[in-house]
Amino acid sequence: MTNEIKGDILIWKRLTQMQVLEANVDWCSEALKCKGEKHTMCTYKDNKEKGECKEIKDNQTPDGRKKMLELHNAYRNKMAGGEIKGWPTAADMREMTWDCVNELVALSYKLGCGEIHTVKGKFKTVVIVCNFGPGGNTVGAKMYTKGKPASKCPSGFSPSKTYPNLCSESGAKNSFDCKDSSHSAASRETLIGHETILVLAICVLEANIDWCSDALKCKGEKNTMCAYYDYKNKGECVDIVDNQTPAGRKKMLDLHNAYRNKMAGGEIKGWPTAADMREMSWDCDIEYVALRWTKQCKPGHDSCRRTPKFEYVGQNYADAGSTAEFRTSDSSFTGWTDGELKLVSDPEGLVASFQGGKWGHLTQVVWADSYKLGCGEIHTVKGKFKYVVIVCNFGPGGNYAATKMYTKGKPASMCPSGFSPSKTYPNLCSESGGNSTFECNSYPSAAERKTSFDDENILVLVICILFVANK
Repeated sequence: MTNEIKGDILIWKRLTQMQVLEANVDWCSEALKCKGEKHTMCTYKDNKEKGECKEIKDNQTPDGRKKMLELHNAYRNKMAGGEIKGWPTAADMREMTWDCVNELVALSYKLGCGEIHTVKGKFKTVVIVCNFGPGGNTVGAKMYTKGKPASKCPSGFSPSKTYPNLCSESGAKNSFDCKDSSHSAASRETLIGHETILVLAICVLEANIDWCSDALKCKGEKNTMCAYYDYKNKGECVDIVDNQTPAGRKKMLDLHNAYRNKMAGGEIKGWPTAADMREMSWDCDIEYVALRWTKQCKPGHDSCRRTPKFEYVGQNYADAGSTAEFRTSDSSFTGWTDGELKLVSDPEGLVASFQGGKWGHLTQVVWADSYKLGCGEIHTVKGKFKYVVIVCNFGPGGNYAATKMYTKGKPASMCPSGFSPSKTYPNLCSESGGNSTFECNSYPSAAERKTSFDDENILVLVICILFVANK
């Protein structure tokens, strides 16, 4: 951890004490900058018009605050109570309350949302921002403690009467009548020294990967995430759109696991059963790299696609154009598998000792040691054609020459350490705790990262709010 990051964490600890500090605040001071970048309250004005947006109006109301709070608490209560399929119950999930001081940023059991209505060209546009703090989504940290709902409420909290699966703060009351608590840079000078400002500041830590680091190079070559840009247009390809969705991720993962299960179970004629073939799960980092390569609209494979977890990552590539409609991912997968299956004359020999050939997509799909998958898919227009590019990356990669593809034997009889026979795919070995997440956020390109965050490994975002009370 760098000294800068340690300093930011110390600032976070200092500013997120339970008491609210009363002070006159100079929002443009060095103390409130974020790694040299000016604070939001210093940089931006409280605009009525901005760019294409006209007639910007604060649309937050007492009813709107109450509605948004109830939506959050009702969903948290369902999650904590185990009412959402596949998700465990939560023993320590807090009931949220609204706090006017924290309308933009709140304590961990508080919520603040802003909403504006504006006119953008011909469109009536709504922008809603809900802030939570200290922020969640911290890599390596648990989301909540599994257990009987509201059985491990922290000090100062007890089981809620309204939401029985949540922990309610003792003495907490909601106030939905909030006065304007924001002040722009333009109005700051009139406030400082004349009014008392209550300040609550928090830091949200977001783990970022330094894709340009030496650790993620491949024999000195830059990583795909560092070398290539997140293009909207590239060469002949125009209107490049990321077409990956949670449903698309699940579909592609299911296709791979179903085929691997068939192969391992000896259901594909001429191929031996597999004793150690893993069930695959989705990996967002692997997907990010695959997606970046699809957006280059360049046939073939990239040369450095490693991730922090996997030094060598395998890859399958497919593209197709049509004047009628965009092709589906099913056809690409079928081409990789059934399309290449007929090219293998000696399956037994190939499984025992892999040799390169025109079957590389097939063999990567069923390579036993590969257990993480991430696929990028774009739609684009190339001349007269609606064009699809699909890239699937595998961790760890397979297709090592003179290496066995998998161990022959009774299906799932020789699962490696940390794996056991799968309940979903009985011929495969499932990783303990290897659940898939199909919600992958987009990742900034090398250019965006350099201009926004100066290639830092950790983005520390300090968001501050203020409430003004007249003297």
